[in-house]
Amino acid sequence: MREFVRTLVATLSIACLAASFAVISSHGALAQAKGGPAPQGAPMQPPPFKQIALTDKQIEGVIAASRDMDAITEKLPENAAPDPKVMAQLDAVAKKNGFAGFDEYNNVVDNISIVMAGFDPATAGGLMSPEFVCVYDTATCTEALDRVRRSRASADTVAWVYVMSRSRRLRCAIPLADLLRADPAAEIGDAATFMPPTVRPDADVEELARLMTDFDLTVVPVVDEREQLLGVVTVDDVLEMVLPRGWRRRFEVFGGD
Repeated sequence: MREFVRTLVATLSIACLAASFAVISSHGALAQAKGGPAPQGAPMQPPPFKQIALTDKQIEGVIAASRDMDAITEKLPENAAPDPKVMAQLDAVAKKNGFAGFDEYNNVVDNISIVMAGFDPATAGGLMSPEFVCVYDTATCTEALDRVRRSRASADTVAWVYVMSRSRRLRCAIPLADLLRADPAAEIGDAATFMPPTVRPDADVEELARLMTDFDLTVVPVVDEREQLLGVVTVDDVLEMVLPRGWRRRFEVFGGD
């Protein structure tokens, strides 16, 4: 993948490369628009991130769509519920540039961001999983629980449900056990009161282990410079890095591989 990106970047003009970085840096605004109401009966949450093999066509589509996307999203108030008409406009721009819709466009932008970041596998960015449950603060507890039920994430990563603002900034979190006991009709932004400690993608394993020990956590959220949730690191991920391989085999930890 890295070789592919280097080759691709070499073939792009300086102007196009600058546009690529501009798209990535403004992704928070794009995601904000996606925070609109879901179809009736569906929980309010962003589409799950999916890692994909990027193609030239996808990257060229993101670059081509960036100006029109920015023109739409820069006018949106940070905490306002996006108008369905705005979502229709974003979908139309995405389709015009070769995407199935705004969800696919967003997913490609996320993948470009991760590849260009070049995370070290021994850091939080390299260890984190993109599979987690995060809902907007206006979602009800019932909607959040429905999102947990439909999630394919591991039991470790769904032990906490994360809550974000309309701009996708991490606002707070709630343990799954507390969510089950909360008023089903209450907004999760009111039910969740704990702001978990977070790390940036370049945090090392020692910092992760220290946070987990100090705060008795089994999972730590990883955020970017805009405080947007990128992924989560579980205690198993950290133990796999710090335990000697012989110990893992002896105690059959992580399958004894």
